[in-house]
Amino acid sequence: MDRKKVILLILVLLFGISLTYRLMNPYKQPRVTHLKYSPTSQAGRKQNSKSNATHDVVSCESALYLLTLLGEPPVHQVKVIKNPFFRTQPKKEAPRPDDKNIPKPIPPTGPKPQDPKEKVKRDLSRFRVFGFFESNGKVTLFLEKDKNILIIREGDWIEGRYRVIDITTSALRLKAPEIGEEIHIDLSD
Repeated sequence: MDRKKVILLILVLLFGISLTYRLMNPYKQPRVTHLKYSPTSQAGRKQNSKSNATHDVVSCESALYLLTLLGEPPVHQVKVIKNPFFRTQPKKEAPRPDDKNIPKPIPPTGPKPQDPKEKVKRDLSRFRVFGFFESNGKVTLFLEKDKNILIIREGDWIEGRYRVIDITTSALRLKAPEIGEEIHIDLSD
């Protein structure tokens, strides 16, 4: 056998033996009938009621043990009054504003509605011709926008907004449904 398999076999056997031993001999916490050093034992010696005090301690422990077995958590006598981890600051009352100091609301100044033709021109100005490829009379155009390169053929959609109608080595014709017109772009630059 391989050396690793022998070591594994030995470890599995040791685990099995220890598991069997623990199941056959479970650990039990030793119990005592009376406590040696308890505050009641000092008073019990002076009053000669030692047996009475130990009987109360044993019955109290057995009752707690039974409660933990039944699953009921012990009731705590002390309540947390202050959480030391979160500091609470006294609430300050906000000063009441005078009518003179209240600023008048400013009407929102959002972007003004733009002409659809200007919007189309602005969108298409972001594209730059990266190159083209001609094969069997069909032209494929490479457009660059930011760091992306788009491969455009006749009939494709550019960004889902502009339909490519015709591509030649010198011009590009697009259909913009937003404005309902064809756009002619000169590629001779």
